[in-house]
Amino acid sequence: MVTHISARLEERIAKMVSSGQYADAEEVLDQAVALLESRDHRLEWLRNAIAESDAALARGEGVRYTPELMDALEAEAHERCLRGERPSPDVCP
Repeated sequence: MVTHISARLEERIAKMVSSGQYADAEEVLDQAVALLESRDHRLEWLRNAIAESDAALARGEGVRYTPELMDALEAEAHERCLRGERPSPDVCP
């Protein structure tokens, strides 16, 4: 596949290659596409999680947010941390 890119983008890629961090333009583009795929996967996961949550709320399965609930969640997270448990990657940015 032949792709044409702007001079500005070509300059940015060349600068990244000349920094020594990437072997060539193909590696720069490969890394960029991998990051986009990762972002797209995360966005799809997030959209699905929101849809599931919306459906649960529609069924009346929601829990009202209160300062007390937040305190309880923070206490639970603190206890898990003290036990050496790692947080789920689903709740970490």
